[in-house]
Amino acid sequence: MFHWQAPGYLFLFPVLGDGVARLLPAGSGRNRLVTGWLKTSVIVYPLILAIAASHAATGWLRGPFPGLFTAGDPSLDALDWTDLGLFLSEKGLAGPPIKFVIASNWIDAAKIDYGLKGRLPVLCLSKAPHHFAFMHAPGEFKGQEGLIIVRQKSASKALKAYAPYFAALEPAGTAKIKRRIYGEEDLAVFRGWSFSGTYPLPYGLGVAGRVNWREHNAPD
Repeated sequence: MFHWQAPGYLFLFPVLGDGVARLLPAGSGRNRLVTGWLKTSVIVYPLILAIAASHAATGWLRGPFPGLFTAGDPSLDALDWTDLGLFLSEKGLAGPPIKFVIASNWIDAAKIDYGLKGRLPVLCLSKAPHHFAFMHAPGEFKGQEGLIIVRQKSASKALKAYAPYFAALEPAGTAKIKRRIYGEEDLAVFRGWSFSGTYPLPYGLGVAGRVNWREHNAPD
């Protein structure tokens, strides 16, 4: 993806360090400017990092600066969905007869998988399932009972997309992902019966005719 090359900027640090070393010797006319820049960076960078990290954990900036978040709060993407595991446990949905979970995109699938601590297999049924396409084939869960977990704003679209692959679907509640002060993400949970196991993934274990990855790579 477009941001994967971002760590390339790390290779600039040796060049920057060399440039600073050349400007720091005593007597250099630029010594004062470089020294001031270094000292300011040492103070400002940790301050910015502390503000960003504390807001991600609590959402406190939304109080004094609500105008910054009129288009949404990007720090919500940094939240772990551990509250989801607690919700499913309270509802009795974290184990049998529930055998799997469906997410509508790979980012949410990863958050769900982390939040559930591996208690249920997670399928990403979408046009871009990423690595989830190689973890489980939809056919493994044919005829079984599962959950669909999506962000509340995407619930209607997800139901329309997944309803043809279940004998029946029903709402199972809303899991609230909270922070200490402000902000939460509402996750719609649906329970489905008799999964068809035929969802057409674009690649991975679910593609017809593909060799089963686990069997093909199983140790002797």
